Amino acid sequence: MVFRTFLLKLSSRLRNSGGFSVVEVIIVIAILGIISSVSVMSYNGSQDVLLKKCSYRLAQDIRNIQMKTVYEKDTRYKMYLYSDGMPDGYRIMLGSNLIEEVKFDDGITYTTTYVPGITSAYLKFSLSGAPNYGGTLTLTNRKGTKKIITVLLSTGRVRIMD
Repeated sequence: MVFRTFLLKLSSRLRNSGGFSVVEVIIVIAILGIISSVSVMSYNGSQDVLLKKCSYRLAQDIRNIQMKTVYEKDTRYKMYLYSDGMPDGYRIMLGSNLIEEVKFDDGITYTTTYVPGITSAYLKFSLSGAPNYGGTLTLTNRKGTKKIITVLLSTGRVRIMD
């Protein structure tokens, strides 16, 4: 109700006066500045949340493939990582059968030290839980923030680091 009264007074004032006072213009600029700064902070925070979500999901899926290989005694489980102009992501396969395909959220890209110089690589585990390659996967968001997922060659341990 108060806001409506304010708008009615403002509209009648606009009809009767030649423009806004300096104080009114400064208040509007201040409000717009606050709104824009909140939206920028929200965008930057959401990029970090997306990066964290993608990195934890990837590490969880790597561990899941490792556990399935060991407990089901089946070395056909593989994770194919790809970066082919579409959103980066990975496929979880059992032999030639696709189990799941995961695309990273918009703005999340990866680099790897598994097979340098190529844009797709695969990760699989032996029956003891050791991976075929040890190395790192680095996920990066639009801000340049990185999460590093390391898979140790000797033990297959999966770690996430900033």
